[in-house]
Amino acid sequence: MDQLDGRPRSLRPLGCGYRGGHNEGEFSTAALGVWDGDDDHRLSEAEWSENARGWYGTREYGAFGDWDTNRDSFLDGDELGAGFQRTGLFGEWDRNRNNLLEENEWREGSFGIWDANDDNYLDTNEWSAGMSDWGIL
Repeated sequence: MDQLDGRPRSLRPLGCGYRGGHNEGEFSTAALGVWDGDDDHRLSEAEWSENARGWYGTREYGAFGDWDTNRDSFLDGDELGAGFQRTGLFGEWDRNRNNLLEENEWREGSFGIWDANDDNYLDTNEWSAGMSDWGIL
C-alpha cells in the first residue's frame, strides 16, 4: 500500500494538508491523481470517460469536448477543476457546506462510487475494485 503519514496516495494530493480537509482545487488535484491511469498528469478521453461515468453515475456531466476547453484532446488539472465546478460535484460531496471535503465526506462520496450495485453495502469485490481503482491496493 502506497501511504504517507497513514493516508492512501489517492487521498493526499501534492501540497495538501489533508487533516483539515480538501478545498475544491485540492479535490481536483486528488481526482486527477486517481483518474490519471498512465501518470502523465493529464487525462485522455478514455481515462476521463471511464472515471467520469463511475463518479457521476446517472447524473449529467456533459461530453469530453465540454471539459476540453483548449481542444488539445487532453484534460489538465485546470480543465478538470472547471468541469467539476460546472457540474457541482464538489458541492455534492461537501455535505456540511464549509468549502472543505473532510475525511467523512471523502468516505461518503467514494462509497457512492464504489457501491456499484447501489445496495448501500460494499461487498468484497466492490471494495477491492474501489481500492485498486484509486491506487490504494
